[in-house]
Amino acid sequence: AAMTNGQDAYATVTTATQTGAMINFNPVVNLELMVMMPSGVPMPVTKQETVMQMYLARCQPGSRLKVKVDPANPAGLWIDWASPA
Repeated sequence: AAMTNGQDAYATVTTATQTGAMINFNPVVNLELMVMMPSGVPMPVTKQETVMQMYLARCQPGSRLKVKVDPANPAGLWIDWASPA
């Protein structure tokens, strides 16, 4: 729902750890993010995400990601891996 109805926001990766699981040869990563909500309030969010191998470099702590977020449910955010932040 956040992908289609969410508001544009940015997230900074604070921690990224691989779970050891793979889906279609892509690793599953636990991400801890600091999301800057559209209201300007930072919100910590933890998300488990399957990350395509070509985007793994974007999971480094300090990396900034473009996201769409539902202000009522920040944990349900969608990460736009393809667009630069």
